[in-house]
Amino acid sequence: MRKRRGFFLFILAIAIAITSTWFNDLWISHQESQSNTVSESKLSYYFTQFSMISTNDIGTMEYKLSGKHFSHWSEKDVSEVVEPLLFSYDSQKKSTKMTADKAVIQHKKDSLELQGSVNIKNFSSDSSSLLETDLLRYHSSKRWIETDSQVTLTSDSSTITGKGMDSKLDENTLRIHSNVLSIFETK
Repeated sequence: MRKRRGFFLFILAIAIAITSTWFNDLWISHQESQSNTVSESKLSYYFTQFSMISTNDIGTMEYKLSGKHFSHWSEKDVSEVVEPLLFSYDSQKKSTKMTADKAVIQHKKDSLELQGSVNIKNFSSDSSSLLETDLLRYHSSKRWIETDSQVTLTSDSSTITGKGMDSKLDENTLRIHSNVLSIFETK
């Protein structure tokens, strides 16, 4: 009986050793496959409570971007900003203020995409107006904004809604693409 128990424990120890080796090899191969996929989208650097300024060739400020969190991925040449606050400046140093929940910057395309609860306030015009949408693309070198989403433009005496919009910020014009509805309040 004692020999049987010893033989049984010996077989059990061999089975545990083989199983442990198999699980270890499985874990190592899993880790290697994970590291290959993660390295393609490895975070390069990040900042919290950041602020940055972009200038043109002659040193004039084009825009100022700040936010709670900035993350950059060098392999993709893409950055993300949490709760961005963007001021875009024209040649007379008048600004357009843009806020959102999140921004994605595609550096090669010179494109900044504002996502979620986008609000735009233009300080270069005399009237106070607010543009609201869920998604907005901003091209800094052209000072051009555009969206395919629903937009609402509210001013002192009117509200205009529609689907899709584009605007050249320096020209103070805005074109709504379709489904335009205007409500004017009279006093």
